[in-house]
Amino acid sequence: MPDVLAGRKPAEPLVLRANVGDVVGITLRSALVDQSENKFYTKVGIHTHLVQYDVQSSDGAVGGLNYETSVRPSLRWDAAAGKLVPLSDQIGEFEEQVHYRWWCDVELGTVYFHDHSRLRESLPHGLFGATIVEPEGANYTNPVTGKPLYHSRDGRVTGSVGGHGLAVADIWVDKGNSTGRSFREFVTLFDDSNQIHDKYTINLRMRAAGAPSGKAPRQRDRTAPLRRS
Repeated sequence: MPDVLAGRKPAEPLVLRANVGDVVGITLRSALVDQSENKFYTKVGIHTHLVQYDVQSSDGAVGGLNYETSVRPSLRWDAAAGKLVPLSDQIGEFEEQVHYRWWCDVELGTVYFHDHSRLRESLPHGLFGATIVEPEGANYTNPVTGKPLYHSRDGRVTGSVGGHGLAVADIWVDKGNSTGRSFREFVTLFDDSNQIHDKYTINLRMRAAGAPSGKAPRQRDRTAPLRRS
């Protein structure tokens, strides 16, 4: 996180993985900052698509008779300590957090999730991600090291190696599942409402960054990253 905040490393999209039959459990807390862009009142929640969940308690969108499933900030980044710490000593164990549970009953592939509290402000800043529902019984490894991507305990995934979701993974599956073969997976997330900036936004405007509108590019757009196979 320090390298991302300092601009030395691009932020990596959040990619979660689960197999058919798995239940995904998420605890959300916020370290967002109240500022003029969000009218000094920021909230964040997670609203997912396609998978099964209890709408009243895990929808992430406040509406109707739903319970409150978004949170106000309760954490801040402490540069000296190099970690997230409580926003205030007075918050203590009463800090805001919300728990979501999603049931992955079908091999859906890519499942989009996003903030549903302040969409106009949050989505351009990258508050969205994806859950990939893999075949039943699949295992995931790092394509470079060959090591597992996620920590597990008592048969339950407890976190990712390195503390974040990875967009590239080798998916190892049994022959009896729907695909019948293992594969390498690349997950690309983009925000088509964001401006082209450095190497961190994929340009889908069918022209090279900086080229006049309407003129076809003569070479590949340098801002669009090439995936390593």
